[in-house]
Amino acid sequence: MAEALWVLEDKPIPVSFKTQGYSFYKGGSGVLGSPMEAYLRLVAVKGNQKSEIQKPSDLAGKVVIDSPGQALEFVRLFTSPATEYLFPRIKLVEPFLAPNDGGGVEYTDEYRLRVNIKGPTARQEDEFFVIERPLLDGSGTLFQAVERVGRDGAYSLIQTTVLDPRSPIRYPLYE
Repeated sequence: MAEALWVLEDKPIPVSFKTQGYSFYKGGSGVLGSPMEAYLRLVAVKGNQKSEIQKPSDLAGKVVIDSPGQALEFVRLFTSPATEYLFPRIKLVEPFLAPNDGGGVEYTDEYRLRVNIKGPTARQEDEFFVIERPLLDGSGTLFQAVERVGRDGAYSLIQTTVLDPRSPIRYPLYE
């Protein structure tokens, strides 16, 4: 028998795309431990039904994406430094340009120019949205990703191009 899922907070994670009646919460199953982030997952709730979301394809059919901006928000749910720890199997984070010297999941303008990092873009192609953005994996490899998101949340990683196999950008660690 599977353990019951619980939600941590009474307010859902806000998203701008349609959720087909689902709300998304930080939650999990089993006994909470320390650090808490190690046990947290994304939990989709609709009425009394709860399901753990482990990867983008788990949201296929649970969302409606209407614009390139919403498609970018959708993929960032899984790779933002603010929520990526909810998906321990993914091990990808989207780094961003630092306003100062960089640190954490940030990079400097000098590094952006040297490695030719292109900022995130999203566009519509037929019935899909195509997102191009930099991603950092758990081993410290920085790459440019091309992803495709369907209007129903169907997701695929189409292409990756390594930009720096030993990036100085730091993948987040939770202690």
